[in-house]
Amino acid sequence: KSKKVDQDNLRMAGVTSLKPENIIVTGSPAFDELAAENDGEIVRSRVREKLKISDEEKLVAYIGGAPPNDLENLKIFINNFNQANVDKEKVKFTTRIHPAIFGKGPLSAYQKDYKELISTFSGGQSIDTMGIFSTDEVAKAADIIVSAYSTEGIKAVYRGKSSLFMLLP
Repeated sequence: KSKKVDQDNLRMAGVTSLKPENIIVTGSPAFDELAAENDGEIVRSRVREKLKISDEEKLVAYIGGAPPNDLENLKIFINNFNQANVDKEKVKFTTRIHPAIFGKGPLSAYQKDYKELISTFSGGQSIDTMGIFSTDEVAKAADIIVSAYSTEGIKAVYRGKSSLFMLLP
């Protein structure tokens, strides 16, 4: 739903030459690009081929937010999935961890925790896609997106993917 921008918001943004009646906010730039996206099937096929994932197999992608809450979400998901009654030969699992964890900032201290936690996944084959594919490529290749505190979960809905949102207080 579109809405008008009021004059006070324009002034606060330092914009004084535009008339508010000529500006309409239609959405979020992070999602607006999805309307024109048309490479989903091509990317899906390319990524799955490189990862050796057949059409009969399911790729589950956990795309998380920032720790420490995200670590708890991932732990709950992995524990539940490990106990699920699924054909483990048909399930491939990958994670996309918040990029700040692999930088030099304070979140980088969580790298070891994530690696140890991911190693406990036994609900199918775990595949490391970090540094090989972008998050968008992984999301387009996935059958199911599990997310926590990430816009990637909302993008999954836009793309028509099965989505599970895990939000802990």
